[in-house]
Amino acid sequence: MTVNQTGKASANIKFGTDGWRALTTEEFTDVNVDLVARAICSHVIKQGGRGRGLVVGYDTRAGSRRFAEICAARAIEHGIPVFMPQRPIPTPVTAFAITHHETAGGFMITASHNPPDYNGIKFISPMGGPSGPEVTQAIEFEIEDVRDRDGVCAPPALDKDSELLQGLTVLPAYKRQLAELVDFEAIRKAAPRVAVDPMHGAGYGILSDLLTEIGCEVLALRDTADSSFGGSMPDPTPELLAKVGKPLSELVDALPEYHFGMEEVYCPWDHKGRVMRMVAEQSKDKELLLLDGVKIIDDGDWALVLPDPEEPYVYVCADGSNDASTDEMLGRFGDMVKDIVAGKLEDGDQN
Repeated sequence: MTVNQTGKASANIKFGTDGWRALTTEEFTDVNVDLVARAICSHVIKQGGRGRGLVVGYDTRAGSRRFAEICAARAIEHGIPVFMPQRPIPTPVTAFAITHHETAGGFMITASHNPPDYNGIKFISPMGGPSGPEVTQAIEFEIEDVRDRDGVCAPPALDKDSELLQGLTVLPAYKRQLAELVDFEAIRKAAPRVAVDPMHGAGYGILSDLLTEIGCEVLALRDTADSSFGGSMPDPTPELLAKVGKPLSELVDALPEYHFGMEEVYCPWDHKGRVMRMVAEQSKDKELLLLDGVKIIDDGDWALVLPDPEEPYVYVCADGSNDASTDEMLGRFGDMVKDIVAGKLEDGDQN
C-alpha cells in the first residue's frame, strides 16, 4: 500500500471521542499527523501534564510506526517524556501503560476495524479510557490555534538518543494485572485447547504466548504482523474469522454457560464525559477498571458503561452469575446513566 508521506494540511480534522481517522492516501499524512501531535502536546502542557509524560502506542498498519515517531518527536520537542514500545501493541495495552506509568495520557496510532488504507490517532486519557467531549473539543481548538499561529511544517526526526525517550516494556506488568483478574490456575488445570486469531493486528504473539504460558494448547491463526491484514478487513465478524472446519452450531454448543445482557441508553455527546466520571464516582466503593469505559466488578459479577464512539449513546453491559444478577446490574447502571443524563443525579450526590 502507498502511504502519503507529505500531503497538504487538512482544514477539516475532526477529533471525536475515538480520535481522528482518515485515508492514508489522502488526509492522514505526515504534516497532518504532526499538526495533531503539536495540538495534543499543547493541550497536555496547558493541563499541567508536561512532566508526567505520554505513552505512544501504534498498530501494524502501514506507516503506523512512522506516525508514532512523529508524535514522539513533537512531544520531546515540547519537553514531554515519552514511553514508546519497540513493537506494535493493542490499544488496551497502551491504555494500561498510561495508568501503570501514571502519565498525562497517550497517543494511539490505529484505525481500529477500518480498512487497511485508513489510519488514525486516539488521545487516551490519563485514566486509560476515551477522552471526553470537553477534551476532544479542546484538542480541535488547539489544532486551529497551532495551524494559525505556527503554520504547517515538516515533522522533525525522532532523536532516538534523547534522554526524554524511554522504551516501553509493559507486557510483563500487563500480564501480572491479568493474573489478578483472571483465574490462571483454573485455566492451567483445565489445559484447554484454544484457537487464537489476532487477524494480523497489534495483538499478534501476545495472547497466544500468554495462553501457552498458562498451560493451554494453542492453535495460532494469522498470528503475525501484516499491514494489509492478509488482504481482509481487521474486523472480527463471523464472515471474516479464520475457517476452523466446524459448523457454527458445534462451536456454540461448546461455549460455557454465560449470563450476559446489554442495554443502549441515549446520551448526548456533551454528556458523555460527565456520565463516565459520575458512574465511576458513584461506584468508588467497588473495584473499577478504566481501560475501556467504566467497568465495575462486584463479587465476581461485572457491569460495563461504555460510550459509543460515533453515535449519541452509552452502552450498559453486564455479566452476572445468573440471569437475575445480570438483570439487576443492567437496571441499576442503566437507570444511573439515565438519571445523570436527565440531571436527576449531580456531582456529589449518592444514588
